[in-house]
Amino acid sequence: MRALLALPHGLHARPLRTALEQAGFVIAMIDDLSDVASFARHEEFNVIILVNPPTPNDTAKPTPRTGAGTSTATALRAIRAAGITAPVIAYGGIAALDPIALLRAGADDVANAPCTMEEFAERCLALVRRAHGFVRPELTVGALTLNADAHEVRLGGQTVRLTAREFAVLRLLVLRRGAVVRKQTMLSHLYAQDSEEPDGKIIDVFVCKLRRKLAEAGGRDVISTVWGVGYRLDAPAEATAALAS
Repeated sequence: MRALLALPHGLHARPLRTALEQAGFVIAMIDDLSDVASFARHEEFNVIILVNPPTPNDTAKPTPRTGAGTSTATALRAIRAAGITAPVIAYGGIAALDPIALLRAGADDVANAPCTMEEFAERCLALVRRAHGFVRPELTVGALTLNADAHEVRLGGQTVRLTAREFAVLRLLVLRRGAVVRKQTMLSHLYAQDSEEPDGKIIDVFVCKLRRKLAEAGGRDVISTVWGVGYRLDAPAEATAALAS
């Protein structure tokens, strides 16, 4: 899982970053709220985190720089105006935020003190689950059913036995069915806890094994290759037609 952490220049983010990394997030950081929308246009994130800038009366002030005065609400409106649909959570930091105003501006959640770092990380995980359908343990695409709780995949009533990595790749494709999932997104999803990611070719290996196992269960051409980009699981109607052929 990838998280974009945006906070005003000069604020310390180590406790927050540590809590998020322990929860399984790979963190990208920027220190100017005015850059959030443009940055998020070119990268894919599971959640965007906005830390509130201090007010003039706060003792810990950011170092002056261009864009340092951008408010959390302004950054939110810019994100939504850019068509970015990733869930966004705002954190009060030093100064408390107005939840109603930020929810109206496009936030999915707002956290103020006394919210702990652990609780905040759990809120971020909850947003990711809701955004990608993890609240439903069983997901269905045509004749393909994936149960995240039981770690089980069935195709037309037949069980498909997958390794943990293969299951994780298929789940990501199912959650984003009909959309292209980039190889880098898959790598970040699979190896979030690792200090170094393997070569992107490992994704081709997982997908090749997935296709073979699905084909053995009667599901051919369910996963499509988008050359130079990544892979796509066909939308339900298309997947059903492929399975019936």
